[in-house]
Amino acid sequence: MNYKELLLPFLNSEYKSLGIFIFFLISINLLINTVLQIFIKNKNLIDNIKIFKWIFLIVLANYINEIGILDFNIKDTYLFTINLVLTWLLFLSFLNGFYVNIYLKKIKKEKINHIFIDLTKIAVFIILFIIFLKKALNLDPSSILTSSAILTGIIGLSMQDTIGSLISGLLIKLEKPFDLGDWIKVKDLEGRVVEISWRYTKIQTLGLDYILIPNNSISKDTLINYSQPVPKVFKSVEIGVDLNVPPVKVKNTIKEVLQNIPDIAQNLRQRVFLIRYEDFRAIYKIGYYVNNIEQYRVVQDQVLSSIWYQFKKKNIEISLPKYVLFRGEKDKKDYSKIEHLISQSKLFKNLTKEEIHILISCSYIKNYLKGDFIVKKGEKDTEMYFILQGSVEIKDNDKISLTLYAGNFFGEMSLLTNQPRSADVIAKENVQCMVIDREGFKVILSQNKALLANIETIFKERQKYFLSKYPSKQIESNLWLKFKQIFHI
Repeated sequence: MNYKELLLPFLNSEYKSLGIFIFFLISINLLINTVLQIFIKNKNLIDNIKIFKWIFLIVLANYINEIGILDFNIKDTYLFTINLVLTWLLFLSFLNGFYVNIYLKKIKKEKINHIFIDLTKIAVFIILFIIFLKKALNLDPSSILTSSAILTGIIGLSMQDTIGSLISGLLIKLEKPFDLGDWIKVKDLEGRVVEISWRYTKIQTLGLDYILIPNNSISKDTLINYSQPVPKVFKSVEIGVDLNVPPVKVKNTIKEVLQNIPDIAQNLRQRVFLIRYEDFRAIYKIGYYVNNIEQYRVVQDQVLSSIWYQFKKKNIEISLPKYVLFRGEKDKKDYSKIEHLISQSKLFKNLTKEEIHILISCSYIKNYLKGDFIVKKGEKDTEMYFILQGSVEIKDNDKISLTLYAGNFFGEMSLLTNQPRSADVIAKENVQCMVIDREGFKVILSQNKALLANIETIFKERQKYFLSKYPSKQIESNLWLKFKQIFHI
């Protein structure tokens, strides 16, 4: 038997008519898709209106003979099967388009439950398949299920883990121990939930890595949900302080620090306890609630950094964890020249001698060689520089706009308002600078409110730089507002 004899049954009028009919519907579908892509550039909008395309094809498939354009003479069984296929495609278009894109995303603004969507698709597919077996093939679905019981058992045993993950994924969606966006911890894995599928849950760590956790592992292990019932999370750190410092002084200083950190929940009571004594030191436990768990490391850095500066201000010594067998002599350098330069500057002219000492102790001195970049345009940090020796050039777009000498300062707008660096600063010769960061500046500002008038003067002087780019009044008010928010004024 040659290939012509094999194809002969399919070349009769019945199959030819069916083939031409299906080809006709596919051609109409491709034509509609092409027209939509030409005239509509928004993919989501195309997905939303495809439901009307499938309705049109169903009507066309059922009434094409009655219209009288073409005469296909399709058998009722074939037409019924085509209607089932088009109905399935219509349902998918409705579910993915109207229900997901319009109702869930735009109207209710809810996160999409992919497992529920998949379950709905499976349920509708099974219903349509059973209808196909009964109406088109005249088969009883129950007989097929009975005969395939052994095969089902074999498949179930070989796929226990996969099936376990699928069932666990369904239970996660039904019981909702966590949701998309929640911060969870399973064993030692911790991160924000970004996807919940049938088989696994995907989390994003603080390092921006993705971790896929099988759903059956989540159902077996202990789960911690930091985002529920409230998103605030309790965190604690320990610190050792010299035994000679009164506990009341230590506790009050730490509480002042906690009250000035914006990411700590102020409506929940912070806790500071003296928990034990060790060799020549007292250990304090500091507890607080973080508004956003993803920021807890940043908050911890702010807490410990602020405590260091406040302890410097109030002469509280942080104690080492072991015996101190040797202490070097205290720094006996002569800072009188530095003190004089600071007292003569526009920004710090109102400081007392004691406050200048605190400012120096909360800062550090850094040397630069001729030609070194001290700061670069566009950088973001929170440090300002006070020139102690030498001179620097301020360059904007490779043009020298200003030269600063000992007693001048730069970078204060980044410290005060979080603004990125507006120009490059390059050492014109060997330069020595005192670097002051925001926490150290906060210590001084909290002690001497007269600095506010100096800062306001600096803001007005810096206003000229923005005249060429922004409306001066808007920039001045916005920067002043930022400054007051950052320093809680």
